[in-house]
Amino acid sequence: MKSVLKHIKAKPDMVIAVGVKSLDTLGKILPRLRDIGIGPMKQQSLPGTVLCAIISEGDSGVHSQYIHVIEYGSTPWQDYIAFRDYMNAFPHKAAEYEGLKTSLAERFPNDRKAYKAGKVAFFERTLADAMSI
Repeated sequence: MKSVLKHIKAKPDMVIAVGVKSLDTLGKILPRLRDIGIGPMKQQSLPGTVLCAIISEGDSGVHSQYIHVIEYGSTPWQDYIAFRDYMNAFPHKAAEYEGLKTSLAERFPNDRKAYKAGKVAFFERTLADAMSI
């Protein structure tokens, strides 16, 4: 599955959403990810999602590569897909999101929590719009 937001500038981060049949399989998945240098992050802020990152980046506290392990077909999975498809279908909304992200990156260059918090209202509003079509 291709999951790309086509019209948006972004930080040099790589975020991959991996769909699994059940989060009950994490006991098998996480050791295999750890073997290739990927581990769960200490803070898990997204319900229904296990956020992982490259372990070697953990020393600096800054991560640029993330894996979101999500139950395929779950509400969080559907939210990711709906948001992506909506943003790709409406370039003016993508431009608005890009402007917000640029502004937040300038205001909070070293505060990832504030940057992320600044995107929440836009995401929720846009997701509601996406689900209404």
